[in-house]
Amino acid sequence: MPWLLPALAAFSGGVLVSFINSRITRSALKKGRNPVLILPLRTLITAAYLTGVYLISVKLGADPAYTLIAAALGATLGLVVFTARLMPQLQQTQDPSQGEGEQNG
Repeated sequence: MPWLLPALAAFSGGVLVSFINSRITRSALKKGRNPVLILPLRTLITAAYLTGVYLISVKLGADPAYTLIAAALGATLGLVVFTARLMPQLQQTQDPSQGEGEQNG
């Protein structure tokens, strides 16, 4: 099980990347910016992390498949958790008149 420690480290790093992305989104919301405009930055951070995980795992001689799967799983699960925590703030910033169609009747 020599893959377990690198996989756990990659998973933890993925959760950390999700946390950083969540903080960036929260900061943009507090400043009144559109959260869609920061998506390229968040994507770049995640892609850079996954690239770094791959390069480091190859350099250390670990199997890149295990570390990449663990890193992607950590980033995805972290995204789900941190987005769920951001939802109340997103709903407060949304205009109540948007999203509701006009009711004829």
